[in-house]
Amino acid sequence: MTTPAPRPTLTPTPQPTLVHLSKLAYPNDDGSAEAAAPLAEMPLAATAPTPAAEVPPVTAPPVAVPAAPVAAPVASNPVPLAGTLTFERHGALLSGAARIGDRPIGDVLLDTSAGAVFLDRTVAEAAQLRDPLTASTEDTPGDRDDMRELSGLTLGGVPLAAERAFVVDLGATDLLVGSRLAGVIGLSAFDTAPFTLDVRNATLTVHSNTTFEPPAGVSAEALRIDQGLPFVEATLADGTRVWLLLDTGSPATISVWRGFAKQHPGVVKPMAGAQAGDPTVPTSELRGVGLFGGRYERVPITIETGTPRLWERSRVVGRVGMGLLRNFRITVHPSTERLWAERVAPTADH
Repeated sequence: MTTPAPRPTLTPTPQPTLVHLSKLAYPNDDGSAEAAAPLAEMPLAATAPTPAAEVPPVTAPPVAVPAAPVAAPVASNPVPLAGTLTFERHGALLSGAARIGDRPIGDVLLDTSAGAVFLDRTVAEAAQLRDPLTASTEDTPGDRDDMRELSGLTLGGVPLAAERAFVVDLGATDLLVGSRLAGVIGLSAFDTAPFTLDVRNATLTVHSNTTFEPPAGVSAEALRIDQGLPFVEATLADGTRVWLLLDTGSPATISVWRGFAKQHPGVVKPMAGAQAGDPTVPTSELRGVGLFGGRYERVPITIETGTPRLWERSRVVGRVGMGLLRNFRITVHPSTERLWAERVAPTADH
């Protein structure tokens, strides 16, 4: 496993460092270079609604890619974004076939924690993507050595809102999904268009802003988008309201930052009989958490590093991954910062 380094300070000549794919935007919460634990899916015990089906562990190793020095700007794409994307399933993760113009480039991973669009270096070179600084003399060469101009990116025939991409080495992703990924897309690829993610059926439907209607009979929940990253609000057992990163690049159910776990032993407790050593096995549990309209008790969790954030007395304390999202159909409206979560019935194979 590649040991990540802290997120670099922006300088005229930034040097990329290695971090876990599902936490591109997060250095360690204590400023150290401690590696994040690989995440695994876990079963949930729920009081309402019906408990989620037990999720088999995911054994895919973590992937390390260079961190983006800044989040890619959200584009104002003049092409209407609408259509349904069908993904291929890789354990708990989803990827789909992408093109740049008429040229197939391979599969890209859907990872809402990426915060930007990333392309493998071999893809960028084959597509001859332009360096945005080649026509500029105002910036110091090297300011954005790993950024390229991008147009005509489509996924499953649906145009994506991406004007820039960070160029990284995704060679290790064959260990994650069985083949080398061409890229990774985050929330910014959909601009402000509402979309519905159905993990159970491996589809993502992009809606038109002008005709979008929220799901009938489902209450809207708070969503916060910060630097291209989506966060959902949750309530812990002691009534504390917190935020969790909505992370489609993590196979975990819920993960909690190590610093928060240490500060709240009454909320995060060690599991009886759990032994440290294997980072894929949960060693702690949340006494309770209210999320997506349900209340879950004694939730097995993994502990990892992360950056504390604070908004109006509510803080980011972890992430919710595909281990829990697979039980819902999630509709997101970025421009109004609202989310609708519809519970889906478990099936024999998922």
